Amino acid sequence: MLPAGVTGYWGPVTSTVDWCEDNYRVTMYVAEFFNTLSGLPLVLLAGYALLLSARRGSLQGSFCYTLACVLNITVGVGSMAFHGTLTRLGQVLDEVPMLWCSCSCVLVLLTVQPEPCFREYKGFVMPLVVFAWAAAATGAYFYCGFGVFVGMYFCSVVAAIVLGYRRMLSSESPGHKALALRLLAVCGGAYTAASFAFWIPEMYSCGNRVQTAHASVFQHLHAHAIFHLLAGVAHYSFLLFAAILQLEEEGRKGELLWNPAPVIVVVAL
Repeated sequence: MLPAGVTGYWGPVTSTVDWCEDNYRVTMYVAEFFNTLSGLPLVLLAGYALLLSARRGSLQGSFCYTLACVLNITVGVGSMAFHGTLTRLGQVLDEVPMLWCSCSCVLVLLTVQPEPCFREYKGFVMPLVVFAWAAAATGAYFYCGFGVFVGMYFCSVVAAIVLGYRRMLSSESPGHKALALRLLAVCGGAYTAASFAFWIPEMYSCGNRVQTAHASVFQHLHAHAIFHLLAGVAHYSFLLFAAILQLEEEGRKGELLWNPAPVIVVVAL
């Protein structure tokens, strides 16, 4: 940790939130070292999902899926920018993409719902409605602050989970594919719930250190970094889940295979 009165490389904290992790404890060039490092798996997993889809020729023409992958990558990069600098610009680069990423997940799942009423409006109306919600959430975020961001982000995540489980229950995939969908849905939901179980208690235990500073056990548990790791796996599970559903929509098959990593991957057969 830097000596008292010495400022780190990025200067004083200008973000509206300062998390539990001690600032510049590991190096003077990274404000929250572990919170920053834990954003990298999200970038790698989402990038891997996007690269795999492109290399296998999967999901051709699926703009919504590609958008979800790109926004997931953007969230990881933005998270590293925020926690690495604790500047207001870094915070915006983290939190605004989180809103749009969660909305893109909702859009992907809306477009694969089986009912005719969903299929009729998925070409223009659904993207327009989701875009309007994301734009409103962004406006509310800048006008009302971090608390509104948390609420609107949470609502979008819950909507995505509900739509995902709804689509899973209506899937007509054969036995092993249905099992794979259930596994991914359960993993995505469980990892999301677990990530919030680390994020929310840390947020309320430490408080916002921009406003008040006090000791907390979460300073040593790196709960926010664990939140990043769990959320990264949850997002990756969602992308695989969405990939299989999109392949079904295109009349193609998706298979789950284990590679040596081991990481579950989706290929088109």
